[in-house]
Amino acid sequence: MQQHQLTVSQAAELYGVARSTVHRKLKSGRMSSTVRGDGKRVVALSELIRVMGEPHQVEEAVQQDAPPAEVFNDMLEELKALRSEVAELKAHMMRLPAPETPAAAPQATPVPTSTDDKPVNLFAAELAALRRKQGTGETQ
Repeated sequence: MQQHQLTVSQAAELYGVARSTVHRKLKSGRMSSTVRGDGKRVVALSELIRVMGEPHQVEEAVQQDAPPAEVFNDMLEELKALRSEVAELKAHMMRLPAPETPAAAPQATPVPTSTDDKPVNLFAAELAALRRKQGTGETQ
């Protein structure tokens, strides 16, 4: 954000005081200032307001430029149009068909069962097979 800065002469004129009054406040340290690139001492408007209060008559150069009322009206019309468009899009979205159901998940590998449909303990089955092989002397 641009900070408004005034020269000592501009500040004195804005507040209706002598330049020496502004210089005295700067010299005493009550108010801070900076030096511009062209060598002129400037005081921020916020610093002037802090030390000396609100000026009675604010210059045109210091006042914030407010956009004309027609800009606000144009922005309001655009906002109304955008809200209307959003409402139309929501209504259109509600008319869209529901998404297709996803393909069925792949079936898990069936658990081996014994002849009487009880699940087989795979570890126990492997262990039994190894013991049978050891008993017969088979090797893998």
